[in-house]
Amino acid sequence: MQINLNGKRAIVTGSTAGMAFAIARGLADAGAAVVINGAANNRPKPPEAPDTGPAAGEDRGHRRGSRHAAGVEAFIKRAGDADILVNNLGIFEPKPFRRDHGCDWRRFFEVNVMSGVRLSRTTCPRWSSATGAAVFISSESGLNIPSR
Repeated sequence: MQINLNGKRAIVTGSTAGMAFAIARGLADAGAAVVINGAANNRPKPPEAPDTGPAAGEDRGHRRGSRHAAGVEAFIKRAGDADILVNNLGIFEPKPFRRDHGCDWRRFFEVNVMSGVRLSRTTCPRWSSATGAAVFISSESGLNIPSR
């Protein structure tokens, strides 16, 4: 199947490596201009990454500002409008269940869920009823690789 995304712009969060980077590459291969976004402590942008525009590479702004609407607005200002939004940004820290007193769960929820909600709320109203797509994905497999 051939998908033509020429003239479309996509934002893929948490996409400097792993499955979101593969999604970004697929969108770029289909013709979309893709904004790659990831944390500065993530691996550097691979040399084979598609040329994706002004916010390509590492951008900590979305993760740091994801707890507040103003941070998301600042990210969109840098990244630009998009027709396609893939919310993949997430954090994961393996630790014993009994050691967490709720702070980590709240932080994980704010980053893993609410950052995508805030980004979608900022991005989706800009779309007409016939355009735009928002997708939420996640996986801990980047850090917790399955044995099978």
